[in-house]
Parts: sequence; structure tokens; C-alpha cells
Amino acid sequence: MSLKRIALRDFVIVRELDLDLADGFSVLTGETGAGKSILIDALQLALGARAEAAVVREGAARADISAEFDLPPALTPWLQEAGFESEEGLLLRRSIDAQGNSHSLPRENNFGNQSYLIYGLADHLSVGLIPRFRFKDAGDGRGSSAIGVGDLSLQAQYQLTQFEEGHWLPTIAVNLGETLPAGAYDRLDRFSNGFGAGAYTTTLSLYSQTYFWMPDGRILRTRLNLSYAPPSGADLMDRSVYGTLPGFRGHASTGATAAADLAFEYSIDRNWVAAMDFWLEQDENTRVTGSYPGAPQSVNNSGRARIFYVAPAIEYNFSSSFGVILGARIFAAGENQTATVTPVIAFNYVH
Repeated sequence: MSLKRIALRDFVIVRELDLDLADGFSVLTGETGAGKSILIDALQLALGARAEAAVVREGAARADISAEFDLPPALTPWLQEAGFESEEGLLLRRSIDAQGNSHSLPRENNFGNQSYLIYGLADHLSVGLIPRFRFKDAGDGRGSSAIGVGDLSLQAQYQLTQFEEGHWLPTIAVNLGETLPAGAYDRLDRFSNGFGAGAYTTTLSLYSQTYFWMPDGRILRTRLNLSYAPPSGADLMDRSVYGTLPGFRGHASTGATAAADLAFEYSIDRNWVAAMDFWLEQDENTRVTGSYPGAPQSVNNSGRARIFYVAPAIEYNFSSSFGVILGARIFAAGENQTATVTPVIAFNYVH
């Protein structure tokens, strides 16, 4: 397999470059500082090397890299097994913003449903069930063959205190959750059919909520939720959501997740509520170890990731028991994460 073409946009000091390479042997020559290493660095990024903000040309919003390779016939079955379809060549694309974050291709879309079914056992104790369903549109690859079941979460919440008007103490509750690996995660026929993580995850959360009366007489509800989730590991076989391919045997040691959510909800009138969430999350390194037949053991580390979301929303309550929420979760900043915008619609029903 040989490199046929490489294209750069706003990469380091390069504003725009399209380089077509003829068949046969090619040599890059030039004096020191001519830019030979820039091409090598760009090719490494296209092949998956970790990106940094410094690769974006000064004054530009993002850097784009494309590398096109010819496709030997012997490689076609392997690519098809990995979930890619190509007839004439293999095109690798990567886009990096000014914060050093990689972006998905514009055609990549994930669809999901996450329902919170909460039942009050007593005045201060509730239990819940959170089923998940997913479908992935893989853009240039193959999408999910059908809507799939994701991991299932169980939870129990106990209320410690109750907010009272005129007092400073907020409503405080502790929440214990357990996520069960119900979704497919390995032995996949295609990557887009992976909907789970394969790990049991225990989540311990502390929830707090208080109310403020604004000068116009409306209520501002404020919530602060803190959570910590240390998952178990997962044994892996063949193709998996961790990027392994057919023939692989190994183990994924998934990293713990810590998150904080600060939310504000303002009552515009009896029916309309404006909301804004600020979500900060840190995911520790996930380590995948294992091997393919006849190959030495390999180790792959995802690295620590941090992400900050903002989530504006508007809610309309048709009655005291039913409401609809429209909003979006928007990537604001982060490290070692893909920037995304996720539209959200939710229905709230109390019986």
C-alpha cells in the first residue's frame, strides 16, 4: 500500500497544500526548515497520533488533514471486516480545532434513547431503572444493522435533608447506581453494532438542590450533582468497541469517571422554564492489553480525558404531571476528546 495524495489546510505554518505522489519511489528533499517534518507529522496525525493545539496554524479555527492510499486487493477483505467499504482507495481524514480536539466527520450521527423510570418506595427512598437504546449512522462506514440495546442501570436514592423556605440547608440526597453490561461490546460483526462497555460500573452520587426567589417573584432552582464511577474491566474477543479486530484476545481495564453538574432552572411563567447545565467530566485512562494470533502482546492506552459541556434547554409543562424539554449538549472545551453537539428531546411524566 502506498501514499497517493496528502492534503493540508491550516496545518502548522501551511495555509493550503495538495500534494499528489506519482507511482513508484518518491523522495522529499530540502534544506533545514523547508517543511519536510511537517509532512511527516501530518501523516502521523492522519494515522492516529495524538493531536495538540499547536498544530493549528495561528489565526485559524481548525486544521484539516487528508491522506489517500491505494488499496491492494489483499487488504479489501480486512477493511470490510473492520467495517469499512472502499473500491478504489483508502482515505483517512482528521480535523483538529484550536483546543487540540479531534472532530468527527460531518456525516457521523448517533441516535439514542435513555429513559429514567423512578418509583418512590417511601417518603425519602426511591428506586429506578434506566434502559438505553442506540443506533449509529457511521457516515463513511457501515451503520448499525438495527436499533440495539445499551447497558442497563439500576439505582437507589435516599433523601437526607429537605429544603425549607427561609432556611439555608438545601435538599440533599445520596444515590447509588449499578450499570450492567447488557449492550453488545465485543464479537461484533461491525463496529457500529457496539452499544455497551462490557463492564460493571458502580456510581456513587451526591445530589443537592435549593431555590432562590428572584426580584420579579419567579423561582430559580439550582442543582449541584457530584458523581464518581469506578468500573470493572472487560474481557475482549475479536472486534470490539475498544477498537480491536477479529482474532484479538485480551482485556480492557476501563478508567474511572468523575463528574460535576451545575444546573439552573428559571420559571418564566406557570408553563415555561428556561434551563442551563454546566457539565464537567474527567475520564481516566483505559488500558487495552492482548494479542492477535501469532503476534506479540500489545498495549494501548487511551489517555486521560477531560470535557466541559454546556446544555441550554427550554421546558414547557402542559400540566403538573407532563412536560416536554428541548435542548442541546454542546462541547465547550476539553482534552483528548471529540467535539460534538447533541440535540436532546425529553418527556417528563409524573404519576
